[in-house]
Amino acid sequence: MLDALQQGGFGCESCSEPAGPGQVEDAEVLCFLLFDPQQVFDDGTLRPTAMNQVDFGGISTLREAADDTEFLLTVKEITANSEAERRLYGIAQFAAASVRYHDGLRLLGVYDTSLQGKPHHADLIAPVVARDVEVGPPISKGRRETLRKKRLLRLNEKLGKVFLASEFRDGLLGNPSHDSLDRPG
Repeated sequence: MLDALQQGGFGCESCSEPAGPGQVEDAEVLCFLLFDPQQVFDDGTLRPTAMNQVDFGGISTLREAADDTEFLLTVKEITANSEAERRLYGIAQFAAASVRYHDGLRLLGVYDTSLQGKPHHADLIAPVVARDVEVGPPISKGRRETLRKKRLLRLNEKLGKVFLASEFRDGLLGNPSHDSLDRPG
């Protein structure tokens, strides 16, 4: 059934932004910042809906190699651009390979998408599910949604537990008093 999720090229994964560190390698650890405690079950695992955006434009992450300034800038931008008051709740950390593959088959694309001030930015993007197999007939909306939900469940299985913001980098992001980028590194 996941064969339908394998369609689409992942060729751009080998490309990189000029300011970025290069292609995201399988062993690299990625950090997905979560701003809503509703995205996490009581046992610390992600709810499937936390990953919905992977099918609708992608999910932004930072590579673990990002310095503290990149993490602080990301938190500042997201909280400043929100209509409602938001603060960082937790961080899911995982190896790029864990979301790229499922049972040896492709699951997501992981792309170097360096941004100004955040050279270690990377995006997770799901391929479009259009056919059951590479040359098979187009699939229905219902089947496409079923496959999308299966992909989200598999992603959640792979991501494991979420760290509270206060547990990440000696509490760097869990301190509400960090409202600037002036913290000494």
